[in-house]
Amino acid sequence: MKNFRILNATTGFCFHADDNGTGSLRLYNGAYNLVCQDFYLEQAHEGTYRIRNRSTGYYVHADNNGTGNLRLYNGVNNTCQEVKFIKAENNSYRIQNVSSNYYFHGDDNGTGNLRMYNVDNSTCQDIVFYQLTDPSI
Repeated sequence: MKNFRILNATTGFCFHADDNGTGSLRLYNGAYNLVCQDFYLEQAHEGTYRIRNRSTGYYVHADNNGTGNLRLYNGVNNTCQEVKFIKAENNSYRIQNVSSNYYFHGDDNGTGNLRMYNVDNSTCQDIVFYQLTDPSI
């Protein structure tokens, strides 16, 4: 299981789960916080995944059946959590909810809260993965 940080490809801000990995998801530009910013993928179905916080085990969850705000949730819900990765430019990806076809979107040009959005916007939606190299993980 590979652990990683998820970064906005344009701003370099990383996905950060408030309330020690159990709350709302936003983009953060600051010191690395292993509890709030360390994620891994769990395969849901062939070619689809759920994203989980390593410390809490909570799932990245899109409210309103995959169309609303992104937060962490402690149970499985395929409609709100199952995603696929769409290849974008410059070795980046977009994360798309399988049920709604909305994309993960960072408000304020990739520096704010994370929510779902149904229009392409590379500045707000393109992400890269930074794999953590700690041998104990």
